[in-house]
Amino acid sequence: MLRMAIIGGLAVALAACGQPQQADAPATPNAPQFRADADLSPLSLETLIASASDAGSRYKEIIDLPGPNGPVRAVFAHAPTSMIIALPAGSRELVVDYGLRDTAYTNGATSQGVCFAVSGGAAMNQLTELWRECLTPVEQPDHRGMHETSVALPEGTVFVGFATSANVANSTQFGHSYWANPRTH
Repeated sequence: MLRMAIIGGLAVALAACGQPQQADAPATPNAPQFRADADLSPLSLETLIASASDAGSRYKEIIDLPGPNGPVRAVFAHAPTSMIIALPAGSRELVVDYGLRDTAYTNGATSQGVCFAVSGGAAMNQLTELWRECLTPVEQPDHRGMHETSVALPEGTVFVGFATSANVANSTQFGHSYWANPRTH
């Protein structure tokens, strides 16, 4: 069951529903390894996208991307975008995939990069940045494709924020960023 609360004008899920499990595909040599721990619980992409602030968020929609083990559902979160989601009680770790669509760096596209940040806290208005990484796929080919991070959540973390921003001030052209497969345990 999904319950919503309106806090400061922002709809937030208080309980998240799961996503379907991905089928395993043959491994690709040199492909990144992604965690598939049985004790990781998926967070709802629908709930995440519903929380995106209309002020300051450019584009946000659920898309399908090629992933290391087959298609992956993701939130297209063109920089800048901010989203907040309530976590299941007792969450200790967040694992999430992220990256830039190939439309950011192919066929003449020249993204100057996007920074991804995860923040967390006990209250929506008191989130502290826990992790940040900037990807520049035009300059650094290893920044292309899907990446994964694991973020330790401080005790008492109830809300997690996902944000994308320009790597270079005010340069969001081709900021075709996404978040995929958020899960906790």
